[in-house]
Amino acid sequence: MRRTLPASPSYVLLACALAAGTAHADGPLRGNPVDSLPPMERPASANQPPPVVQAPTPEQLALQARLAQRIVPRHFDVSGVHAMPFEEVSALLSPLSGKEISLGELVQHVDKITQLYRDRGYPLSFALVQNQDFANGLVVVTVVEGHIGSVRINGDLGNAKDRLESLAQRLKEEKPLRQATLERVLNLMRTVPGVTFTPSLDLPRRADGATELVLEASRQPVSLTGGVADLGKGMQPLVNVATNSLTPLGEQVKLTAALPFQSGDVKYIMGEVRVPIGSDGLAVKVDGYHYDARPKDDSIEYLGFQRHVRNDRIGIGLSYPFLLNNTRSLTGTLGVYAANSKDRYEANNSDRWLQQDARVRAVNAELRYIQLSESMATDVTLGVAKGFDAAGAKKEISTNYGFSSVPVLDLDFKRFNLNAKQTFVLPAQFGLVLSAAGQYSSNILPSSEQVSFGSWRYAMGYPQGEQSGDKGVGASLEINRRFNTGWRYLSNVQPYALVDYARTWYNNASLQQLNQRHLSSVALGLRFTDDKYYLFDFNVAKPVASRTSNGDNRDLRFNANYSLYYDAF
Repeated sequence: MRRTLPASPSYVLLACALAAGTAHADGPLRGNPVDSLPPMERPASANQPPPVVQAPTPEQLALQARLAQRIVPRHFDVSGVHAMPFEEVSALLSPLSGKEISLGELVQHVDKITQLYRDRGYPLSFALVQNQDFANGLVVVTVVEGHIGSVRINGDLGNAKDRLESLAQRLKEEKPLRQATLERVLNLMRTVPGVTFTPSLDLPRRADGATELVLEASRQPVSLTGGVADLGKGMQPLVNVATNSLTPLGEQVKLTAALPFQSGDVKYIMGEVRVPIGSDGLAVKVDGYHYDARPKDDSIEYLGFQRHVRNDRIGIGLSYPFLLNNTRSLTGTLGVYAANSKDRYEANNSDRWLQQDARVRAVNAELRYIQLSESMATDVTLGVAKGFDAAGAKKEISTNYGFSSVPVLDLDFKRFNLNAKQTFVLPAQFGLVLSAAGQYSSNILPSSEQVSFGSWRYAMGYPQGEQSGDKGVGASLEINRRFNTGWRYLSNVQPYALVDYARTWYNNASLQQLNQRHLSSVALGLRFTDDKYYLFDFNVAKPVASRTSNGDNRDLRFNANYSLYYDAF
């Protein structure tokens, strides 16, 4: 038989704080703690080279010795034009009729037909003047509207070869081939997990315009990534294992986990399965994670409690690249997800506990735009989520000492997110990186939906999850300088200086006093990498805005992120 005792002032204070939605108001790892995990970044890889279109043809080479010959064109016999209006092609040659010109000048005008095809997006189509005698002023011009007749894939790719051949089928169907189709299909091929290749493409040498695309390819069936980072409870290993295209579907299965060596370490595991549908970029993704931690929270410990956070999430979605070429991409994602979060507070001197549960059911949509050039890169993601008070959605506060309540939060919420990153390549190996993230909602959000900032997330001088809210903004500016060493195991060193800013706001009327706080810091750091197998990132940061919540100071903070990469098989 359980005894029900009167609640002490600390229990009442904690219960009221939870009911008001302040479970994360004064401690670390606020908001969704998974957002506080540091990134596992790979060294930047070299851009995939475009297909090599080789030229000239033997007929064109045969004319080189006769370029000075003088002729008077009187008639033009142009054949092979199907994809372009014939009038546009003939208009490029008609001004030459009756004029004495050199064969070299004739070739220059015929090359304008080739350029017209290039301008209209036909990379394999061209016009040529074959070796002829120009009797009676007759000039024969042949237009070859090129297409890919076959695709040859060299390399041991296992089942991934079937996926590449399926994607390449569209290249063989389009006659003549368009540049947009060539770029889209090649970039879809580059999304096949674990596969890298170098394409080469000759201009057609056959009268029917057919040529062959050759891919020199390789595959990594399994990849392994390891790292060591501060997860909020000290330095802890992170491991990521991925299987790539083990079946003809071209799927990828990823598993990421934090390795807990001590009982108080963070327990985190994340899984993701992505499977393509069809051959035009549509894909389905199923992902989920489990997070379990006991973060240090001075304000909660002052009341005589220890905090235990547990978050679980599973989602499924469809993605499709609406735009995909060598310089730009626009990908849309639509999905649904369920998230369960538990925030449990256990008394130090008794077996009493108090727990807040929030179960979220929501749909989400996202657009991601990427643009690349030699001097800059742009990456912008816009997302929106809508929660529903249905399908198992729930909110409650429960205890084992007879108290229960309903927390002040909205399950039928709306939130909008924006993430942007702009990178500039400056002269003398300098670089500039501008990053920003923002979230807006007019609702009182569950903790799993709140935005949070700290450490690697726009607050280098503060702990992970230092500050959260229903809406907020974070930004950073980094300037760096790359030094190439030429060494095999340390190819470059990159020092950098960074300044960041973050601020959040709560919509709960009882928490308005917390909206005045903001984070800002300056940092100096250094990155080491061999551009292949590892990346070490260290920095020392100084808070220059609000004091840290747990330390009430602005001491220097040391951040480190170690990442190792090994192609296991």
